[in-house]
Amino acid sequence: MIELWQHSGERKKACDKYLRSRDGKDYTEYVKFRNTAKSEVRNAVRNYEKDTAGKAKKNPKAFYRYVNSKLKGRGAIPDLRNGDGSTINTNLDKANAFNKCFSSVFTKEDATALPTVGLPNKPVKQLLTDISFTSEDVLKLLQGLKPDKSPGPDMTHPRVLKECANELAYPLFRLFRKSLDDGNVPRD
Repeated sequence: MIELWQHSGERKKACDKYLRSRDGKDYTEYVKFRNTAKSEVRNAVRNYEKDTAGKAKKNPKAFYRYVNSKLKGRGAIPDLRNGDGSTINTNLDKANAFNKCFSSVFTKEDATALPTVGLPNKPVKQLLTDISFTSEDVLKLLQGLKPDKSPGPDMTHPRVLKECANELAYPLFRLFRKSLDDGNVPRD
């Protein structure tokens, strides 16, 4: 990186010298420094891209941040056409049109007829009685959460759980222990 700055500085000095003198020799020197600086920039970009791609599994955010910075067309959604040929141009109407389209292709599952534990044809074979854990185990798991991830099905953000780990560890331990002891999972 230091070489890149040095070559950039040398290129600027050579350019200034050529602009003052307009001599062919100064122009040749400027071109040499310009080409070296361009080459260094290309190498630095290539190395950065290789490094980012190599670390994509460990740091996907950095990878997608770079990819998204290279994408074009992140502007507004263009006007849409209805089935009848009319134009949809307000943001609210566009959102409603997309909602109508997407909701038409998904099926709504019946959540009232969910299976329960211990059905007559599938009796419980063995209760889970040998699972042991402590509030310290729960605390350790809470402290290990990644705060930059999305919330789970309970819609509680991992940052909240991690930052309040000391206060939440014992109540969550009691809740999990009671759930295991009673053999059922609370609805909420």
